[in-house]
Amino acid sequence: DTVLKLSSLMSLKALLDEDRDVSKKILQEFLDPFVKSVFQLLSQVEEEETKVALLYLLSIFIERMHRLILPYVPTLMHYVPSLWNTSADEQMIRNAIISVLTRLVDTMGEESTSIHHFILPLIRYTTDVDNEDHLYYIEDGLQLWQSTMHQAPHCTDAILELFTNIPKTLN
Repeated sequence: DTVLKLSSLMSLKALLDEDRDVSKKILQEFLDPFVKSVFQLLSQVEEEETKVALLYLLSIFIERMHRLILPYVPTLMHYVPSLWNTSADEQMIRNAIISVLTRLVDTMGEESTSIHHFILPLIRYTTDVDNEDHLYYIEDGLQLWQSTMHQAPHCTDAILELFTNIPKTLN
């Protein structure tokens, strides 16, 4: 069952990579089972490369479906923090998660403030040069920060706190 689901999702990835004009209406029919299957597989597979490929596929889906993905944000945000926490030693997976979140923030626009509770601490962590892992995450973390700043309807104290990382980052 896992092999069949994984093969199906990888076929979908190949289709999306080749055909940028795949109809949103066609993809919308599969959105619910797609989101559920991706996160189910992420919890079942052990290979880091496979998890990264699944997250890449999720990122493409978010980009293609744009605002149609919004009803699935609570589901995504149910799984993403857990996946982040369980992949502490897997930088490629964490970078893929940051990329998914960047696409999600861009897609959500001003509504992305609803996920600031998770992404702002993540931005702080990924852009903190005192963090020994910052070299793995800083580029993607800065992109997430840029998207978050661009999409925020106004600057909050929590967003302003991120700027304490800038002086160290510039050294």
